[in-house]
Amino acid sequence: MKFEVYSDKEILEEILLESSKYQNWNNILKHHSDVYVNMSQTDYDSEIALADESILFQYLQDTGGKEPIPNEQFFVDFEADNNIVEGKPLSAFFLNKGDAEINSLKEHFGLLFQNEKIDDKIISNKFQKNCNKNDIYNNSGSIGWKAIMPTQTLGYNSLIITDPHLFNNDKNVNGVFVNYGVENIILFLDAILPLQLGVEFHLLIVSSRQNGGFSEAKMQSIFHDLNTRIIALRGYSITTELVITPNSIHRRSSFSNYHLINCDKGFKLFSIDDPSRVNDDNSFKYWNIFEINLQAHGDSQFKELVDEVPKIKAGIRSAINTINGMKRNLEDKKCYGLPPDYSIKNRLINHFP
Repeated sequence: MKFEVYSDKEILEEILLESSKYQNWNNILKHHSDVYVNMSQTDYDSEIALADESILFQYLQDTGGKEPIPNEQFFVDFEADNNIVEGKPLSAFFLNKGDAEINSLKEHFGLLFQNEKIDDKIISNKFQKNCNKNDIYNNSGSIGWKAIMPTQTLGYNSLIITDPHLFNNDKNVNGVFVNYGVENIILFLDAILPLQLGVEFHLLIVSSRQNGGFSEAKMQSIFHDLNTRIIALRGYSITTELVITPNSIHRRSSFSNYHLINCDKGFKLFSIDDPSRVNDDNSFKYWNIFEINLQAHGDSQFKELVDEVPKIKAGIRSAINTINGMKRNLEDKKCYGLPPDYSIKNRLINHFP
């Protein structure tokens, strides 16, 4: 599976022509993407026939024969109904539109739109923190997750969080059992969720039965608490789905449209007693999906995403098929926030077969 880039011809040619100025985008376009250009097939054929006089022909040569794909119809359909981009969560769009419209599209859909003002590093950044037990993160009142999270320059509309041990630890606080995973996920999401969004946000949390089972009553209580508090975080609609499965859940990671986050020892990073204090030694790493885009530097983070998400989906499918057959949750297989047909709504995971 490739990243998808939809571009008006003039902007695509500008990126390709200024290969040193837009080095990241050139590598992404040539080695990691299917590129759809706003041209008819007839116009494209005429352009390619110009051979060395054509910038698009040069692209074809640079990629060893991989051609940009003329797809005028997509752009016609997009002008008729912008909502068609909701079904393209792993995409970027370069359009000849004014700044105000580009910014409106970005904010509404949580997807990457740019015009001729091209940001070459927008999906090629990284950030990491080595978090030691009892370290304090308090930056002018931004504490814990908000203090370590890098500045968000990209919106997104879907998130998958995997952590096999997420809900295992509770603490009795004044007679009330408080779950470390729930508290940390709420603070994590408050630090990372887009402030504004015009479409429904899709969140999928995948965990597993570790260190003892969860009773149905306990998991229902955890999900109810989690879902209620997530809904209250933002003014837009958020759908939260939770699946407990014994299959294929190994890494403590989150995957969105444009970034990956890895927590070496999971997302229970901060203390319940003091959410600015690190609970245990941990490593926090944040990558945009093309922080690595040169082939000589190894695999891109995008490749990790397309390798791992199908494994996650297979583990979910296995659990849900069993649950659906039994018509009830089991000790090691549970799901919450799903409709009666047990279908997953998350658009990012559904992008994969």
